[in-house]
Amino acid sequence: MLKFDRLYEQYKSQVDFLNIYISEAHAKEEWALPNINGEKWNVSKPTTTEERLKLANDWVDDAKCISPYFVDPIDDAAGKAYAAAPERLYIIRNGKIAYKGGEGPFYYDLDEVIDFLNHNLHIKKRKLIASSGTNGSSYNKKKRSGSSKSKL
Repeated sequence: MLKFDRLYEQYKSQVDFLNIYISEAHAKEEWALPNINGEKWNVSKPTTTEERLKLANDWVDDAKCISPYFVDPIDDAAGKAYAAAPERLYIIRNGKIAYKGGEGPFYYDLDEVIDFLNHNLHIKKRKLIASSGTNGSSYNKKKRSGSSKSKL
């Protein structure tokens, strides 16, 4: 099980989760991923929303994802709006960004998201929304490029 899905399982009764499959970060023409679950992830960069939707469905099936996934249309509106490429985590509360993670893959840190959720769910028993560009993060004491924090 993916670490994000373990987070989803742990907090889904308190938090709404949303993954958005954005532009393919591991297309064979760019930065190919050597393997996934023992099999080669050998895909071309999609040129239509339908192709991206098929890749997203393949990813969810191959990785056995259990958290909800949506697909950014081929114009990359969500990916651009949230500077999500190749991956980034956000927590949105009352329509405002409460947590903006660092750019993935190097500053993607689900442990920081867990710390943020534990701290804020403990203090304010309100529903938060955690979303993902595919990955990404940073809260806590660590200062990272492209990250920010705010109190709930």
